[in-house]
Amino acid sequence: MSFTILCLLSIPLMIEYRMSAKAELVTLYVDDSNKGGPWYGTKEDPYQNITSALEHAIDGDTIFVRAGTYYENVVVNKSISLVGEDRDLTIVDGNEAGTVISIEADKVSIKGFTVQGSGLELPDSGISVYQSSGSDISNNIVTSNYNGIRFGYHSSGNVISSNTITSNFNGISLSYYSCSNVVSGNTITKNNEGISFYYYSSSNVVSGNNITNNDDGISLFFSCDNVVSGNTITSNNEGIYLAFNSNNNTIYCNNFNNTHQVAGDSTNVWDDGRKGNYWSNYTGQDLNEDGIGDNPYVIDVNNQDNHPLMGMFSVFNVTSERETHHVTTICNSTISDFRFEIGPE
Repeated sequence: MSFTILCLLSIPLMIEYRMSAKAELVTLYVDDSNKGGPWYGTKEDPYQNITSALEHAIDGDTIFVRAGTYYENVVVNKSISLVGEDRDLTIVDGNEAGTVISIEADKVSIKGFTVQGSGLELPDSGISVYQSSGSDISNNIVTSNYNGIRFGYHSSGNVISSNTITSNFNGISLSYYSCSNVVSGNTITKNNEGISFYYYSSSNVVSGNNITNNDDGISLFFSCDNVVSGNTITSNNEGIYLAFNSNNNTIYCNNFNNTHQVAGDSTNVWDDGRKGNYWSNYTGQDLNEDGIGDNPYVIDVNNQDNHPLMGMFSVFNVTSERETHHVTTICNSTISDFRFEIGPE
């Protein structure tokens, strides 16, 4: 009898050990050139597609995808990091059907891919984020989709940064109570709408993006209390469109040079109390030479920039003694680089 009890007790001990080992950081590998197998997800024997790697992954794992073209509709329902070897050469293509990569878990990271070829229906996207928080989408090329990147249904606390988003119908779309997200440092060009907010998407931050050659640079519908700052919004048909009670958004330190700078029927804040925006068609003077126009830039009967900038706004990062400092400039000439030096004194 005692022998039987000892054998039974050993079983959960073995299971616990394996679970602990699996919980350690694991990287699974994918290579579409491994057509004949075996497929173990190791460097030597990688999975042939991303979906197979996801089936074997658990929360916290990393999936490393080697350069190649993967014709898949990927559903990420675990908290993993999906990393491409080279964003120009690691391509996930939806073959013009549905959404290419769907994020349906929290704390997902997508980096280093070209994501292309979604379907052409309203929800179809290159990358779709659904009821997800804490995810990071960065350093990707997102092109030739209906929606480039789409956040929907209470997707909050996510980051979209350093992506090139081009030639989609909608570049980035945040909708249905998608709040407290950060969209920063992206190049957004040749889309119908560069960045759009739909239906009660509030408290988002849009900063440091280059938004050019779209029909509408930024559009807001039924969306309030967002911050739009430090963006270059140029060569669009409409720089920013705010409609259907998209009120109380704060918009400052942006560079506007578009066919139509602002359109819409909402009331918003166009400066931070000291600095407003640069408007290419501002005709006021700066007699005290402080870089701020002496007269407001009047947008419409309900909106005006009280502190228009006389030159374009730029931000440069300077590192000194292992600390990074942000240096802002306002200049009516283009500044391509900025250096900071400390003398011997």
